[in-house]
Amino acid sequence: MLRYNFKSAPEIEQMLELGVIENYNSYPNYNYLRKAYSKSFFNIILDKFNPDERVTLHENGWLEISLTYNKEKFNKGATEKLTYYKEELLPKYKISPYRIEYLEKTITYLKKFGKVVLIRVPIDDRMQLIEEQLDKNFNERVLRIANKHNVNYRVYDNKDYIFPDGNHLFKESGKKFTKRLAKDTN
Repeated sequence: MLRYNFKSAPEIEQMLELGVIENYNSYPNYNYLRKAYSKSFFNIILDKFNPDERVTLHENGWLEISLTYNKEKFNKGATEKLTYYKEELLPKYKISPYRIEYLEKTITYLKKFGKVVLIRVPIDDRMQLIEEQLDKNFNERVLRIANKHNVNYRVYDNKDYIFPDGNHLFKESGKKFTKRLAKDTN
């Protein structure tokens, strides 16, 4: 069972899901249900007997969402999400030294087990503009960290991919990107 100590995390981190639960890999995870599940337990029962046919949680953790491609609907959903990110989230967020520190600690930890590659997954151009408002030097910052730890950093462009909401890959695009990533990291 994985256990972490988030006591040194900033206060906001301690209040989020990872900060309030003690284990992360039990099934079912009663600790998560007791301390972090925000909906009514009736939702669990309703979802069990009336599941969304578009959503499949696979044994390996992949949450597959099967949507029918609809350019107009995807554009509308992305526009709404992007507006929310820009107007509601962007003014509240800033670069977290704590997260940068833990990225470096994670790299150091993972290197014990094999090759580590940092990946910047493709996103919609409009979402990238919002990210750049938050941190215009993101790629340079991550590249410095990668160089410091002697690991590769790969940035993927968004051409040939579809994003139903601005930052998640459409299922078919996800398959296409996964094949490219597997080829690039072998």
